[in-house]
Amino acid sequence: MEELKEEAAPIKEPKRPGREARTGKPVAVTVVERRGKSALVEWLDGDLLRRAYVPADEVLLDKVDRMVLDAGIPYGVAWDEIVTLPKITPRALCVALRQQGLWTIADLEANPQRFPRVLHALTGLTIGGLRHAAKEHQGG
Repeated sequence: MEELKEEAAPIKEPKRPGREARTGKPVAVTVVERRGKSALVEWLDGDLLRRAYVPADEVLLDKVDRMVLDAGIPYGVAWDEIVTLPKITPRALCVALRQQGLWTIADLEANPQRFPRVLHALTGLTIGGLRHAAKEHQGG
């Protein structure tokens, strides 16, 4: 007599109730903080460090599905959307450094407070101007 062999059913991952299948790729995140049912997570997106609020139960083993991250509530100001900078050449940097008396490494180490002046000379940016642009961008 032939014995009937039961084939083992494939092992399936348990699904959480109410959760549709995700199709995005899991992304490694760092949980910055948890507040109730949400978590502020941080991850590297190419060369840009990003943060967003996502449902806390979507953070599994320090990973979050890409689709969940994309749907999260962004944290912080999108500086790259509000600031435009002229192309800064090495020559322009050299000129600005020398105008501030920064000729050597010793000059830079002795007078680090002059470097922000160099940045201002090259970009025209000030903290007040940046704050104003960010508030306007956010509609307030």
